[in-house]
Amino acid sequence: MAAGRLGVPAAGAPPPAAGRVAPGGRVAPSGHLAQVDALRVITCFSVLTVHVLGVTEVGESIPSNLVQIALHYSRYVFFVVSALVLVHSYAPKADPAGRLPGAQRFRRHRLLVIGVPYAVWTAAYLIHAQWPHESAVPLAYARSLWVGDGKYHLYFLVVSLQFGLLFPWCLRLVAATRGRHIWLLAIGAAAQIATYAIYYYVGLPGGWLSPVAGEASLVAYQFWLLLGAVIAVNLDVVHAWLVEHVMLVIIAVAVSLVAAEAVFLVDSEGGTEPNAASTSLQPVTVAYAVPAFGLLYLLACRLAAVRSTAVRSAIRSLARLSFGIYLVHPAAADFVDAHYHLLARHLPQVELTVLVVVATAVLTVPMVALM
Repeated sequence: MAAGRLGVPAAGAPPPAAGRVAPGGRVAPSGHLAQVDALRVITCFSVLTVHVLGVTEVGESIPSNLVQIALHYSRYVFFVVSALVLVHSYAPKADPAGRLPGAQRFRRHRLLVIGVPYAVWTAAYLIHAQWPHESAVPLAYARSLWVGDGKYHLYFLVVSLQFGLLFPWCLRLVAATRGRHIWLLAIGAAAQIATYAIYYYVGLPGGWLSPVAGEASLVAYQFWLLLGAVIAVNLDVVHAWLVEHVMLVIIAVAVSLVAAEAVFLVDSEGGTEPNAASTSLQPVTVAYAVPAFGLLYLLACRLAAVRSTAVRSAIRSLARLSFGIYLVHPAAADFVDAHYHLLARHLPQVELTVLVVVATAVLTVPMVALM
């Protein structure tokens, strides 16, 4: 492949041969990214676990918050995968300068496939939250559509809508920085760390500012979207590097996770509430989530290389359902949270936590499959 140091192929060169993972872990040429299917499934259920722990009484303990910190890679990997898939699909259609034919058509399509589910599920969650005072829903609905707080996870769709609108420009940026992607990522990472430092130590912009500069904005996730875009056009290079440096990736994950857990414990001892100290939007999570993505990618490659037809079919099916699982799982989590106390008196904390997470997953997948 004609690619330099984390740079896209030269003009006229074929796109990266990034597709299914053949036995042995190598990348086999294909339009479909089987390893990304597996990565999407792993990340989706990691997000589910974080949210279940965060919204149930189980999540109020120190051990539970430590587990949440270990899973904080999930929201970032979700954004990385989203950008990776989009760029992998559309970069071959763009010209050497990154200009995408039919850019307006692409924007309209993204607004439709993300905007309609966002509008519907925002209404559904608000009606459920306001019942039986449903007369308050219209005003709350208009506000929540802008802010992205109809439910705690819907910020992701607001950011996805923003990225969809700017995506053609993202392709042009990736093309314009050909051969200098390391610098692009370095600048993005520095800006992201600075942003999270402001969020954590000064304050997170909320309310009407949330989709402009807060949790529901591109500002909060620009680095992860850039990372996914850069990986997409350098997938062979990234894949080969990760395969050759497995031990280094594992060590980086271990060291950065210990650092993240230490920051949490220090802040908690200093008087910060555990739920606040374990927030995802803080500088140390950048250092942790990047190598965590690498380790998850390697695990996903292993899963994608499994020869079992049943396993491969299950991964692909769950990957197709992942968007629905993301939308629906808070409803299942609320149901489990309302009833888990029936077992809370009889089970130790660890067993109870596992049961709550498994029960939410078991409820969510059939709900989505039946829709």
